[in-house]
Order: sequence, then C-alpha cells, then structure tokens
Amino acid sequence: MKFVYRHDLKNQKKIDIEKEVERLQGECQIKHMKLLKTSLAVLFGIIILFFMHSYFHMPASVPALAGAAILMFLRDRAIMKKLADRGKTKDGVYEGSTKEVETGALKAFEHDIEWVVLAFFAFLFVVVGAVERSGALTIVGQYISDTFSGGIGSYEGLFITMIVILWVSAIASSFLDNIPFTIVMVPIVL
Repeated sequence: MKFVYRHDLKNQKKIDIEKEVERLQGECQIKHMKLLKTSLAVLFGIIILFFMHSYFHMPASVPALAGAAILMFLRDRAIMKKLADRGKTKDGVYEGSTKEVETGALKAFEHDIEWVVLAFFAFLFVVVGAVERSGALTIVGQYISDTFSGGIGSYEGLFITMIVILWVSAIASSFLDNIPFTIVMVPIVL
C-alpha cells in the first residue's frame, strides 16, 4: 500500500492531532445527553437479549427490532418536545401549530435514517430466504458435501471440504460483497 500510494502519501499535509481534537470537541458536542443515556441503556438491553434469545425461544431479530422501535419512539418524543418548546412564548403558551411540529419531526425522521441501507439489507435477506426455501442452497451444500467429504467420519474429506469452502469464499468474495456472500454461505456450510 505504501509503495502503490507513495505519491498520494507524500502530498498529504500533516494533521495536528491536538487541534483536530479541539475542533471536533467544539463542533460535535453531544446535545441530548438524556437521549444518549437512554439509547445506551436500550443497546445494553438488546445485547443481553441477543445472548438470551435462545432461552426465551425467540428469533434474534425480535430484540433488534424491539430496540429499534423503542429508540425511534424515544427519539420521536425528544424531537416533538424540542419543536414544541421552540414554539412556546414566555408565558408557556404554544404559538405554533401541531402541523409545524409534525412536519419538523417528519423531516428529521426522513433525513437521519439511512433508508437505502435498510432497504438493501431487507431485500438481501428476502432474496437469500427465497433461495434457501427453494432448496438451491441445500442442493449446493449437498453437492459440496458429496463431492469433497469422502464419506462420513473421514477427517481427510472434512479437511478437503474446509479447504474448498475457504478457497471458494476467498475467490468469490473478491468479486462479491462480503456481507451478501457470507449470508449465502452460512446455510451452505450448515
């Protein structure tokens, strides 16, 4: 990397770390400490439920979606409160309309969430699920097992199968994105 990008690296200006940290501390301060603490508590709860989801006999997606819903609700409440407080007079009477508050919250909701990334993962899981239910992954997995395993209990066959999966993964992941490839390969390996 150093050899290939040597010209680009020579032309880079030196960064003063202390000045950069001071600049970031001034620009990127946490504005909603209560929301941060609540979000960290929800995240901690999600992590605990990830470890315990098999004990409760629920899919791993349930804690993730429940945590996301809770965080969206809490953030929505914080935005609504902030926008409502902005429209109050000194007497505490709200001058703005409810429509203005809802519009402000909707704009924040539209711009702060990476909908393209969420749609990508949703459609990726739909496609992988469809391929898995069609039986194609089972056929590929059975073909790999029959071709390279060398019989049940054969350590040599297991070793060859692992090497084949390793090399197929290395070559395929150079052309495909790693996340979709991993999602496809997990059922095959199983």
